[in-house]
Amino acid sequence: MKVKVEKTTNGYSAHFNYKEHLITAVADTYSELKKSMTDAVMFAAEDYENPAKQKLLALKLEFILDIPAFFDLFPTINQSGFAKFLGINGSLLRQYAKGLKEPSAKRSEEILQGVRRLGMLYSEVQF
Repeated sequence: MKVKVEKTTNGYSAHFNYKEHLITAVADTYSELKKSMTDAVMFAAEDYENPAKQKLLALKLEFILDIPAFFDLFPTINQSGFAKFLGINGSLLRQYAKGLKEPSAKRSEEILQGVRRLGMLYSEVQF
């Protein structure tokens, strides 16, 4: 199940829909958020009878970060340098990172592919 993770002023929030439930969690840190979401799923499961309850409890949660959450979790990535790597305007990427502008689906995919390319480049480094 895809869980949308968003950066908030005080930490992180996450949510997903399951049948008639909107399952949400908030926390100060990303690791706390993941635990809080697991607790929220267990709490929501109490409203269901088997087999629906078992299906909900068996869901594999896939946490999908928004752009501000990504840059908050990985502050070592220089936004200006990464923008140059992507071939986009540095000021625009910083606005995405601060949540001041929302990237289009196409731009979000470009950023994601850039992150993956950068990860591959890092993984090939040898000393």
